[in-house]
Amino acid sequence: MADLFDAALPGQSLTATPGSMPMERPPQHTDANAALEDIFTKLTMPKNIAKLTVLLKSGTPIEYIVRTILFEGVAQGKWAVDMALMLAQTVFWMVEAVAKLKNVKPKLKNFDQDQYEFMARFTNLLDKETKSTEATSSKFFTGIK
Repeated sequence: MADLFDAALPGQSLTATPGSMPMERPPQHTDANAALEDIFTKLTMPKNIAKLTVLLKSGTPIEYIVRTILFEGVAQGKWAVDMALMLAQTVFWMVEAVAKLKNVKPKLKNFDQDQYEFMARFTNLLDKETKSTEATSSKFFTGIK
């Protein structure tokens, strides 16, 4: 059983030397093309294609794989978070191309059942453009013109 008190103290990470983590230093890649070339080189290595094929065949959504690749790059200091967001679509296409190459029908993203049920239940409220006289006449809105 894990010890309940065996954890870092709040704020303990703030006592570390600034710049000691790779993501706290300037990124290795500041050019998107160089970062994409780095990702492509690693993604197309035979052992990584085999691992990727297993993940895709097991039903892991491409979205999760891409987020993992990009987050790992940020954590290792290869690129900044904003560049990771710019790279996402192209890396998605790279992973999708590997799936096509290996004849795997990939799951693109995780279907959010709760979101679907919420939207199905309340979509009718979005379609109606009703003006609520009760809301605009309440005491809260009396000073607002």
